[in-house]
Parts: sequence; structure tokens; C-alpha cells
Amino acid sequence: MANFSKIIEEARLSARALLDYGDNLFNPTVRLGVTGLSRAGKTVFITALVHGLARGGRFPIFESLATGRIARAPVLRLRCRGNVMNGSI
Repeated sequence: MANFSKIIEEARLSARALLDYGDNLFNPTVRLGVTGLSRAGKTVFITALVHGLARGGRFPIFESLATGRIARAPVLRLRCRGNVMNGSI
């Protein structure tokens, strides 16, 4: 009986993942995390980025990435304490 319950739970999780994937095809979303010290300009950065993307602004960094001029970039990990993430935004 426990095996059947496990199969049902896996099917439920798979169906939910498929629905979430399908929803992202029609309503794509981007999650952006910006960290920094207080008053470091995080909100200004996000506002400028959204403004530039909405207005079709040029972002030279994307050209550098597309042409292979950026060899590598560090990946930063988010530090969480329990259910609370550190940050001021």
C-alpha cells in the first residue's frame, strides 16, 4: 500500500511540474536577485535594467557574452537563514 501511495504522490508532483512548465511557455517570468549593502543602489540598478529592457536599450555586456569575449563569471550563492533571506529589498 505504501508503494501505491508513493506512485500517486510522484504522479501528482509530475503533473504539477508539467502544469508549471506549460504556464511558463505562455507567461514567461524572470526572477532576479540583487544583493548588496544598504543604500548601495540595488533599486536603482533594477529600475534602470527594467527601463532599458522595456525601451530596447543596448546592453554591451550581452554583445560581449554572445561573441565569446567573456571567458567566465563567478556564480554567487544566496545565503538564507531558515525561511528568511537576507536583503533590504
